[in-house]
Amino acid sequence: MKRIILVLLVAACFGQNGLHDFAPSLGRGLNVNVVGGVAAISTVPTAIAGTSVGVAANTTTYIYVDLSAAIISSNTSGFTSTEYPVATVVTNSTQIVTLTDDRPGAYAVSGGGGSGTVSSVSNSDGTLTITPTTGAVIAALALAHANTWTGQQTFVAPILGTPASGIITNLTGTCTSCTANSASNMTGGAANDISYQTAGGASGFFTPVDSAVVITNSSGVPSESTTLPSGLSATNLTLVTPAIGTPASGVGTNITGIPAANILAGTMASGMTLVAPALGTPASGVLTNTTGYPTVHTMNFSFGTPGGSAISTGILGYATIPIGCILTGWQIEADAGTDTVKTLKVATGTAIPTLGSNSISTSGVSLATGTVLQSTTLTDFTTTTFSAKDIVAADLIATSGTGYIDFQLVLSCTQ
Repeated sequence: MKRIILVLLVAACFGQNGLHDFAPSLGRGLNVNVVGGVAAISTVPTAIAGTSVGVAANTTTYIYVDLSAAIISSNTSGFTSTEYPVATVVTNSTQIVTLTDDRPGAYAVSGGGGSGTVSSVSNSDGTLTITPTTGAVIAALALAHANTWTGQQTFVAPILGTPASGIITNLTGTCTSCTANSASNMTGGAANDISYQTAGGASGFFTPVDSAVVITNSSGVPSESTTLPSGLSATNLTLVTPAIGTPASGVGTNITGIPAANILAGTMASGMTLVAPALGTPASGVLTNTTGYPTVHTMNFSFGTPGGSAISTGILGYATIPIGCILTGWQIEADAGTDTVKTLKVATGTAIPTLGSNSISTSGVSLATGTVLQSTTLTDFTTTTFSAKDIVAADLIATSGTGYIDFQLVLSCTQ
């Protein structure tokens, strides 16, 4: 029975003054003004003074009349059974976004708490907040401040001016002031898609295919082709594994990797350079002004008379190397007996080589059996390189029963 009386007294006390008791309104900054009123505190009608309630930034605050303490207070958790709801306040970092009148039986000051037609609502700082976000709000707005619109708003034939930034989606109709043939700043499409706009104003995205050339027709619609259009040429165009066919004409420079089987017989132009070519065996031709090809030379050192008296040890002879050569072999021919020969070498100058200072042999090469020995074994030689103008000698360091000897050095020389 007491609970019924309390409810009746609360309803009677708050209903006496209608919309005036505890009416909320926007204050300065993050503050809400609440007017005073009469509330039933422990069944006793009690006058409660109005106040300004500060609210925190970026939060939702609930303002109410505390029916136990007889004061106007707030929290961020919500209304309870011992509180008389006054308002719900939503803020951003600098200002109040929405102020909803939650008093039972009251119409909305800025939406949310009731329903009705709002002819004009102005906040104290000059901004305008309109809720609920459903239904139609018909008004001519002339605002000097930035305003926040919540929910989905429909603007009929608005004049937007020139927005500093923004994202435009789901646009329909004809653009009469758009820049012709401009498809910049379009969103959508897949990765690597090409955006386009036709001469008629249609736009879209085109997905190119690898190894294809993208071309457009006279209307600006793109397509793809594996060949260049008629009359189109390219500079520094890179073709990857192309099948060029047989060009009617052209100048080929910096071309590598041409198979020999695909080079037709012809005349090389003057000045053409073949770098390290493998010429094989030409069927015919005239070789002129050629350098760097090897030739084989033999350098002979002979002494004595075939069938004559036995010779003694000593220098068989001297010779000068005319061009640079490489030793590739040696040969000894004798009419009889056994022989050992060492090779001497000295660089060009005014002195001949001597056995004591200029030998390039370790033990010397020998003819022990037979009368001829040809060899390519060069392990006895300390060097096989001869420079142009080197002076070379053959020194017979051991002999027995030989009347005539011919010692030869086989050389490969580069002209």
